Amino acid sequence: MTPILNVFRAPTDNDGFKLLPTKGDSWGIGGKALTNWRKAGLDIAGNTGDVTWSCEQHESANSTETHAVFTVPDSMADLARVGLLYEFDAAFTHWRWYGRGPHENYPDRCASAMIGIYEGELDELPYVVPQEFGLRMDCRWLELIDPVNDRRVRIEGVEGCTFHASATRHTPAQLYAAADITELQRNDAVVVCIDAAHRGVGTASCGPDVLPQYRIAPGEYHLDLRLS
Repeated sequence: MTPILNVFRAPTDNDGFKLLPTKGDSWGIGGKALTNWRKAGLDIAGNTGDVTWSCEQHESANSTETHAVFTVPDSMADLARVGLLYEFDAAFTHWRWYGRGPHENYPDRCASAMIGIYEGELDELPYVVPQEFGLRMDCRWLELIDPVNDRRVRIEGVEGCTFHASATRHTPAQLYAAADITELQRNDAVVVCIDAAHRGVGTASCGPDVLPQYRIAPGEYHLDLRLS
């Protein structure tokens, strides 16, 4: 299975108000992140701006190893994320992960999320206005579970790689396009985002934006994964 480059997230209210795309910034409400992402065209599905990447895959009888290298230039600093997006069979209904949990956590909101093994369902939609949700940080591995057909898919870091992950029913583009959860239709796939880096969420809808140490700086990022 070949993943695709993923550098966009459905903006949170702190990133900027997607329902007021031309007003929020001029009114001084919400964050600047969405404005910058829109200027770079990152809100257009499939557009990854000036980020470059290389991906090597090595297949064996029961697994595929993926080694990806991402280069973020100065012009693309402060991205939402740097990573890969996979789509799997919609029959998977649960997931397990070894990482931070049990609740969602982000670089600047993870102090209460302890490292452990957790399990959750894939149908959660916690926000009325669809937006980024469900990230689990510092994962060693995750599994998608299809209890009806007794199937599992496992993604694990190799060579000491840890990653940030989410598993949902919708792509970032689908979440971004919907103004309300009633506009979201069940996807025919499970969408798994595996990130080498992810931007914090900050408090810019009513306070300061993401602190510098929780933003994505220009440079090189790596993911080394095994899919089995």
